[in-house]
Amino acid sequence: MPGHSHLLDPVLINTVGHTAGILLFGFIVILITRDWRNFGVRQTRLSLLSAYLALGWNAGSLTALASNGRGPIFIGLVMTASFAILSLLPAVLLHSFSPVPFCTLGMSMSGRRGQLKLPGTISEFRSH
Repeated sequence: MPGHSHLLDPVLINTVGHTAGILLFGFIVILITRDWRNFGVRQTRLSLLSAYLALGWNAGSLTALASNGRGPIFIGLVMTASFAILSLLPAVLLHSFSPVPFCTLGMSMSGRRGQLKLPGTISEFRSH
């Protein structure tokens, strides 16, 4: 539509969003590396990995948006890497905010304390 506002253009909205994401997560990476001593090593590594993954996803998506269809093989690889990074991000965030180690969870069932071990799948449940 000729009289339609360009602010509703999805390419423009995505470009602004991914540019803001690159700036935000780039700033977060800088802050985390500067304050390395204030956090535990495990938490700092996972937070830094999360920020790098989010930065990589935004950079890959912005690269694909800026390509405008040129170099379909390269853009296909960039988009594949970008979505692979995006699919890893929730797992890293879950692992970094988990209050207990990811492989063991303490559970209480009917007054008994048990231990559920999760090395990727539920392998064993023992009651004590």
